[in-house]
Amino acid sequence: MSPFDLLDLLGGTLVRGGLILAAAFLAAGLLRRRSAAGRYAVWMAAFGGLIALPALTLALPVLEPPTLGPGARAAPTMVAGPGTTTHSALVTPMQGDAARLAAMRSAMRSSVAGMTPRGASSMGGQAAHPGGMGVGLPGTGTTARPWLRRAAPWALGLWLAGALLVLARLARDVRRIAQVTRRATILRRGPLADLAREVAGDLGVRQPLRIAISRELAVPVSWGFLRPVVLLPAAARRWDPERQRVVLRHELAHVRRGDYAGHLLIELGCAIHWPSPLAWRAAHRARLEQEQACDDRVLALGTGPIDYAQQLLDIARTFVSPGATHRGALAMAAAATLPERMRAILDVGQDHRPAGRRTLLAVGGAALLVGLPTAALHPWTVGPSVAELSARLGSADPVVRREAVWSLASLGSSGARTALVARLRDPDPATRGMAAWGLGKLGDRAALEPLVAALGDGDAHVREMAVLALGDLHDPRAVPALARLAADPEHGVRSVMTVALREIRGDAAAGELTRLLSDDPDPHTRVMAVTALARFESRGRRSALEAALADPAAEVRSAAGWSLETIGSRPSVTRLLAALAREPDVEVRDALVHALGDSEDPAAVDGLVGALADTVPQIRESAAHMLGMLGDPRAAEPLMVATRDPDHEVRLTAVWALDALRQDR
Repeated sequence: MSPFDLLDLLGGTLVRGGLILAAAFLAAGLLRRRSAAGRYAVWMAAFGGLIALPALTLALPVLEPPTLGPGARAAPTMVAGPGTTTHSALVTPMQGDAARLAAMRSAMRSSVAGMTPRGASSMGGQAAHPGGMGVGLPGTGTTARPWLRRAAPWALGLWLAGALLVLARLARDVRRIAQVTRRATILRRGPLADLAREVAGDLGVRQPLRIAISRELAVPVSWGFLRPVVLLPAAARRWDPERQRVVLRHELAHVRRGDYAGHLLIELGCAIHWPSPLAWRAAHRARLEQEQACDDRVLALGTGPIDYAQQLLDIARTFVSPGATHRGALAMAAAATLPERMRAILDVGQDHRPAGRRTLLAVGGAALLVGLPTAALHPWTVGPSVAELSARLGSADPVVRREAVWSLASLGSSGARTALVARLRDPDPATRGMAAWGLGKLGDRAALEPLVAALGDGDAHVREMAVLALGDLHDPRAVPALARLAADPEHGVRSVMTVALREIRGDAAAGELTRLLSDDPDPHTRVMAVTALARFESRGRRSALEAALADPAAEVRSAAGWSLETIGSRPSVTRLLAALAREPDVEVRDALVHALGDSEDPAAVDGLVGALADTVPQIRESAAHMLGMLGDPRAAEPLMVATRDPDHEVRLTAVWALDALRQDR
């Protein structure tokens, strides 16, 4: 198989994968009031299909739909007969199928004459159709253009590099969590170990299982499917029994459901389909449903929704600035999925039952009905032109209009901009939102003014999509229009503003983020503004983050501490010390201690030594650790005192820090 044939197969796989994912998004939408476990089964079927697509495409016979739709007029079509040169003939819809089938057989026998078998079969010997797709790849004609043949190895190399990068990241993350596990302390005895065995029995976990304590993690995680491991942070020993039970129920639910195998399936699907934004979006949705399904198991075991939501929120506060060690595992409280999970937990009308056998059989059957024909389909024959999709935008059915808008955006044609702009006035809000999203994906800055106008839409979802689209344009001219949304009544609109401003960058965007951080009444929006400010250079970001250390919301102060550590906390040591001296919240103090320790500034030593006397063991432990990292000999005496701390973890950390000081001398 030549590089061009491989590129043809890859291009078709990506398009077919998009169709499978679109079907999965539709199915998940139809099941939105059903259980998360049922929706997760849909996503697992979709990712299984993505991985199997290349093999199925090669194994299955080609499914070639008619090029001309019902009622369409016959069109002049170039038909290649066996052993003949290409000639022009008028083909009727009924004759077209036979002609294409004959041409397909001919092409498969004539690959030595310069025709690509899969390319020729995909068009049935058809020449490039005006406004449509060509053979094998868009616009290639019966024989691939020379420049496309020359570019094929480079395109394949680019795809392979991306796939290997995703797989290398997965391997790195798995190796990292395996190393953390080797350094962790296995729980064999004690109340926590007994509770883990009790919860495992309640959930029906029968496979060998390890529960361990790690000082390197801030949140509970689980990983592995042959010999699964649940890793708890060192603070878990000090949790009250109810939190310990909730955490174990959630993590062991992952083990019982075999979710780590699903995690690997998602990663492999993303590796193959990495150029597809839908694959990454689907991966996010699958991980969300995975977590919600485990949340449902916790609720089914008797934990109250309000109590569980509060426990989850308290744990998530340690996850504002996650480390890299958790990424190879399933973390319990990732901030990216937390808002939707909280809404689902507290939604009394939501179905929290596990997926039954009937649901799983229905999902499996639907996956076969969708997946097998899609794998056999050659997308290049049926790809509608921009003109055809634009015509569908006049349909009375909003679903048809939305699909047409999505397809126009996916084509990436500059000719689609006018049609998408017109849909910003569609009577259906979902279509307007999809049109705004599509304009952002086209990346055409000529859409700036229509998108700015869409910021005044009466539907909050449309405004959110318009904000994100303006961020995709990376045009600084959008900043003044976005600034006017700072008074939007919907906090979701204000929150996504932080994402758009982060993408646009520049001092003007940083100024608006600073205003959101100081003025917005919603703490979540202010947290997102803090995180966005830490993502790009601007002249005023440090002073804004330092000011956020005095925010009334603890989560904002904590995010500011972690963000200052991210951008380099040495210039902010004075402000960090002052904030630590007055801070009442434990998690915020922990963030400040870490930021001070990361500063490498001797001026931070006194503040960290003071933190060794904190009433909370977690803070004393963090202070001892950061003093060891700083390596200042002035910390030796306070650390010696800390070796007699009443908390075992603090004593161990103090010993380690003294060892680090000795090695630095």
